[in-house]
Formats: sequence, C-alpha cells, structure tokens
Amino acid sequence: MPRLLVVPPAGLLLFFVLAFAARAIVAHAADDAAMEIRVSPAVVRLIGHDAEFSLLVDGRDAAGRPCDITRVAHYRSLTPNVIDVSPAGIVHARADGTGVMEIEAAGQKRVIICTVEATARPRRYNFANDIEPLLSRFGCNSSGCHGKAEGQNGFKLSVFGFDPAADYQALTMQDRGRRVFPAAANESLLLRKAAGRAPHGGGVRVVAGSREYQIIREWIAGGLRFGDADDPHVTSIVVEPRERLLAPRSSQQLRVVARYSDGAAVDVTRLARFQSNQEAIAAV
Repeated sequence: MPRLLVVPPAGLLLFFVLAFAARAIVAHAADDAAMEIRVSPAVVRLIGHDAEFSLLVDGRDAAGRPCDITRVAHYRSLTPNVIDVSPAGIVHARADGTGVMEIEAAGQKRVIICTVEATARPRRYNFANDIEPLLSRFGCNSSGCHGKAEGQNGFKLSVFGFDPAADYQALTMQDRGRRVFPAAANESLLLRKAAGRAPHGGGVRVVAGSREYQIIREWIAGGLRFGDADDPHVTSIVVEPRERLLAPRSSQQLRVVARYSDGAAVDVTRLARFQSNQEAIAAV
C-alpha cells in the first residue's frame, strides 16, 4: 500500500518548527499508556469474490493527536473461511458470511466486523472501470510509453486513458487482434509482454500471478467485455486521510476509495497513481 514519506529539505526554518512539534506529538503518542488506537473503517463490507479493503490504524493520545501505526499493528482473522487479512492490513473476501478480525497495537486490541456478499457471483468486467485503470497504474498509457503521439512500436493508447473506446479497439481489433487471445488468455501478447515473458521495451509492468495479472487474464478469458452504458461508473474518489502533520522521516498510510454511481464504495488504492508536487518535502 502506498505511504507518504516525509523528507526534510534544507533551510526551511518554518518546516522544522512544525516538524519539531510533530515529532513531539508522535513521541508522546508512542507511549502505550497514553495511546488510544482507532481503526478505520469501524465496519467493513465486501462485495464480490475478489473484493478487498485497506484498514487504517491511528494511535491517538489523550489530546486526540494522531500518528499512523498501520504498519506496526498486527492483524488476525478470527474467521479465515470468510476473510483473511494481510500483514499490511488489507482485508480480502473469501466466502459469504460475517467475518471477524482482531487488530493489536500499542498493547491494545480492537475487533472489527466484516460482512461479505456475492463471492460466488461471476464478475462482470467493464473495460473503463477494470482494465483502463491498470494501463494507467503501470504507465502503459503515459506520454513516455504507448500514450505518446505516435505510440510505441505500432501500439498507441490514449494518454492516461482519456478515450477508453479507442484503447479497447487498439487492444482487441488492431494488428489482426493478436494482442489478446481469449482461447488461451495467458498466451495473449498483452500479458506476455507486460509480465516479461516476451521482449518488451518497457520491461516487466505486471508480475505474473499477481492480482492485477489475474484481472487482465480473466477479462481476456471472459470474452473481452467492453461494458454497457448503464454499468456503474466512478463519480468521485476520496483519499484518506485528507491531511496529516508529520515529523521528518515519518510516514502515513494512504487509502483511496472510489464512489460509484450505484452507491458502492470500492477500495482502489492498488489502482491509484500518486505524485508529489514537492518530492524534496514528501514522496509517495
């Protein structure tokens, strides 16, 4: 999961004044006796066989001042047949039902309830929702790769995926349709090149066997569905937390949640690309 890392620049007195105050906050919050831990969200709802959601864990002192302890917390699923939880605090759906997980940090424990639904329902892929974000996430449609004006090696994508219909046609119809092969999805040129199993000037972009690789493979094997006009679409995204005061060399876990037109809230942290406008101060 992406984390915001703060790096001190030289000669910024005000920054260091604020940073000194932040360091004092973090040091005080690290005192287990004074710390109250909070887990977000308090209740998790997962829909679909591959659904996941990222937990955020804050430590708060008596004054309510927070510090991020997501990466030092310990996670355990008490219902592994329904959900599992990664060491980074990512909850994964396994089967329909009510799951229970335990989070331990700073000598305290919290229990979170998770409801899981529709894990047996086949996923209906939508190119703009499910595949285009991966092309953006891995830089395939950037101006330095296939998104530049002339494309790259005969393959052109719209910059940052602004034209999903054109990108769909380029992947599925151009070049005699050899880029994707539903009858043997793993042998599709798209996957072979992206995973480094065939020569590719951009190198390995997607690790074979990863969740992202499986999404692309299932989309190809499932018939290359573009999607319907009435499919749910993203209406907004929320980055959590919205702001945070950090000490030098400290970090903060980030989570990105997309809101869809049907009311669903989906964790899209894996699909998001992050960029800092001041890498000398904070990098992601």
